[in-house]
Amino acid sequence: MASIQHLPRFLSDLRLNLGRFAVLAAAVSVVTAVGITAAYSQQPNGKIGAVMELFTSQGCSSCPEADRLLQAYTQKPNILALSYAVDIWDNLGWRDTLASPKFTQRQRAYAKMRHDGNIYTPQVIFNGGAHAVGSKKDAIDSQLAYA
Repeated sequence: MASIQHLPRFLSDLRLNLGRFAVLAAAVSVVTAVGITAAYSQQPNGKIGAVMELFTSQGCSSCPEADRLLQAYTQKPNILALSYAVDIWDNLGWRDTLASPKFTQRQRAYAKMRHDGNIYTPQVIFNGGAHAVGSKKDAIDSQLAYA
């Protein structure tokens, strides 16, 4: 089974056929066990069309709306939705009790890979590349059209 360090590669390999759905179910169980919220709406073809990773924080005023939007996208066909609580706002004087530095490292790694340095909350990363504001439905829909 994939470790958190290998999750980006593991997720990129998740274009599964229906016969391998059990692998995905096991992966979601492991991912959820380590503090990541995951949801997947399976379609008959069994393929994942998009992986959406929401980076969120308790101290973010737009994050509750992003959480609601992400939940709605889990009902759409072939979307694997993940949510990570990051600690990028902890230096403002209070600690996010759900956050993990590993999730912040993941978010920073995406920014480094894109060569843009953009990390914020709520941020959605699509298939390990493009990003959008997680509370902006139009921006998310635009990115999903290319996923």
